[in-house]
Amino acid sequence: MRAWLSAMVVAVLGAATLFWGTDGFRALTAESARRIAVSEQPRAVPDLRLQLQSGAEARLRELRGKLVVATFIYTRCTHACPMLGMRMQRIRAELPEAAVGTEVRFLSLSFDPEYDRPQRLAEYGGRYGAEPTHWWVARPRDALAEMLDPFGVVVLPDGKGGFMHNAAFYLIDREGRLTGIFPDDEPERVVDAVEERL
Repeated sequence: MRAWLSAMVVAVLGAATLFWGTDGFRALTAESARRIAVSEQPRAVPDLRLQLQSGAEARLRELRGKLVVATFIYTRCTHACPMLGMRMQRIRAELPEAAVGTEVRFLSLSFDPEYDRPQRLAEYGGRYGAEPTHWWVARPRDALAEMLDPFGVVVLPDGKGGFMHNAAFYLIDREGRLTGIFPDDEPERVVDAVEERL
């Protein structure tokens, strides 16, 4: 009887811990917990200083008043980043043409600013039709952490000259707040989220 009672106590404590650690069983990973937290409590995004694929300097605040779909990339990437570019291109194509550039903008941010100078950013963007009028491919002019930390992006050297990083689509609202994080393999969810806000 005592063994049974002890097992029940352990089971109840384990279930309570799992409930707390998974945000009420809604999130089974830290990434999904972060997505839920952002959707329920949007976060302000800093006014990043950027250099665009054209070489022009810009500030993130210039996109206020528009919905922004963002990703984090590096141009030497041979795995996730080309896929992000293709999926971003698909998102752009599936949105109403009249909204692209006027109500919706796209942003691919490089976390390899020493290598990803404007020419390389332009080459990356050119593969996916990223025109600066509606899609900025940019590198930060401030400390890298100022760009990555607010979005929860983790970047680690892979020991082969590249990086391991989490890949996702980030939705910034018209007030400059991060309001959604979407899996990189579900671009249709990004399209739906943007269309709901148009």
